[in-house]
Amino acid sequence: MTEILTGTTQSSRIASRSWQGEEIQLFDGGLNTPAPAAHKSARIFRPSRPVTTSARVTCRPWRLEFERRTPTVIDHLMGYCGGGDTLTHVQLDFPTREAAVAFAEKQQLDYVVQADPPVRPRPNVRKLSVNG
Repeated sequence: MTEILTGTTQSSRIASRSWQGEEIQLFDGGLNTPAPAAHKSARIFRPSRPVTTSARVTCRPWRLEFERRTPTVIDHLMGYCGGGDTLTHVQLDFPTREAAVAFAEKQQLDYVVQADPPVRPRPNVRKLSVNG
């Protein structure tokens, strides 16, 4: 069937082809977007503990995540968001903050280090006296 298709013209998101005199428009899934900018930016932070655990976190690694370089593409038919930027799926864990910063500087990344939020003291319920 692909041998019969002729006369391809493309726009930024829709490929238009003619087949036996009929005009067919094919959606390319948003992958025919312009190339992302060359500069990469990253965010370095310590992720919080998962909400499914009740234990205190004793060892939280520092994580480096890349920021999105291109806007998301919305598929109006299916309702999902996508895009061609695959670096948004990359998460790198480091044992220390200095190791994450050294990696970002070695790779010549623009980075932002997010500090931990202040720790709120939790009241000890066992020590509270109940006066009746």
